[in-house]
Amino acid sequence: MSLESLLHTKGPDAYFQPCFSASTGKAEKLQQRVEKEFLKEVTEAQAKRAKLPSTYNCNSINPSLARFIYESMMFKPTDLLASELTMLAQDHVDAGVAEVLLRCLPGLWFKVMPAGLTHFVVQTLRAAQTELLVPQGTKHERYGETDQCKKSWMDHAKNALTLCIPIFNGNHRTLLTAEREGADSASASAMINPLGSFNREQRKAAEHKQFHTEEWTQLSEECLDSKATLTYFDSLPQPMASSRLIASVVVSLLKEAGWNLASSAAPPRQNSLFQQENPKTTCGLYALHYIEEKARAFRGELPGTMPCNLKQRKDRVNAILPKLKQKAGNLEVVASGEEKGEKKKGGQ
Repeated sequence: MSLESLLHTKGPDAYFQPCFSASTGKAEKLQQRVEKEFLKEVTEAQAKRAKLPSTYNCNSINPSLARFIYESMMFKPTDLLASELTMLAQDHVDAGVAEVLLRCLPGLWFKVMPAGLTHFVVQTLRAAQTELLVPQGTKHERYGETDQCKKSWMDHAKNALTLCIPIFNGNHRTLLTAEREGADSASASAMINPLGSFNREQRKAAEHKQFHTEEWTQLSEECLDSKATLTYFDSLPQPMASSRLIASVVVSLLKEAGWNLASSAAPPRQNSLFQQENPKTTCGLYALHYIEEKARAFRGELPGTMPCNLKQRKDRVNAILPKLKQKAGNLEVVASGEEKGEKKKGGQ
């Protein structure tokens, strides 16, 4: 039986089991070799899956999960992207994030902050720092008033090993990521649904687990206190200084949320892949590309398993937006139909 077949039928634990029946010295060497081969094959298989179209995941998403994603990420009736040169709105970025999480399933403790939430919290903080008056009663349409928004942001930030934070600055989009020490080793054991798209029920359970972060096991205090590293991505050939200043405001929020960071400022950008000088509108697609790179690294893949294909990225955003709306809408129709049926029965 091949390694991949064994993983599908019994999982990695079954593959590792023979290691413990050998003598101690041989067992350790054997386990090291087995683990290396296991990660290699998982990485190769997942890299192959990177080339598969995303329509399977978009079409098969169950209505209740679509409704949850649609509501929790605050999608609006957003226009589809006309081309890869179209500027991404906050809803486009959140839709792209949902597509990445749904397709890649990085696992527990990998989170992406909702773009609109970060933008609202940073705006109000910067206004306070510059002594501008924030109008009384200012609200975010999903998360409520300023204090509630900040609390929601902190709650999102806390129980995570890797946290990706899209940053909006006018017409430019960048990305800040924070990773706690041990994220690599923890994610290997926390991978949900490795190679599991062939098992419908397993996939459905994994999708539910990925998005319902309130059900995740709480990380230990030791893990939460571990050192964290920051990575900053700016796809412009010449990075925008004002975007990095906003990223530094986000760093202060992370420290307030308990992240153990050595610096209070965002680091220099680390990417070596840049967009074209003109038009400067593809930055949002690049941010989504780097989010997927982080998601794949979190679940054990090596860097570089996925090319930066902006047209494909645009197509994926366009594919999931109507599917989420359609599935969420269908659920509402079913619910209202059931409610009418209940009333009819009651009337009889």
